[in-house]
Amino acid sequence: MSITTRPSWQIWIDTGGTFTDCIALTPESKMKRLKVLSSSVLRGKLVKRITDRILQVEMTWPVEQDIFKGFEFRIV
Repeated sequence: MSITTRPSWQIWIDTGGTFTDCIALTPESKMKRLKVLSSSVLRGKLVKRITDRILQVEMTWPVEQDIFKGFEFRIV
């Protein structure tokens, strides 16, 4: 599996007791910000470390449609 060279989003997340703050930098260098309630409904589990930069995760999120299909999450 190779790491892509296409432009990517950079995302920072801070989960607090009441709110989770998300800040993102788009591939076009535009800043996006989102604040949501910290409900713990979106959880994931690290299943396996494939390499230092590739992780296999398991997510059972209550969404009707796979909103992450086609996306890659990378550790930078």
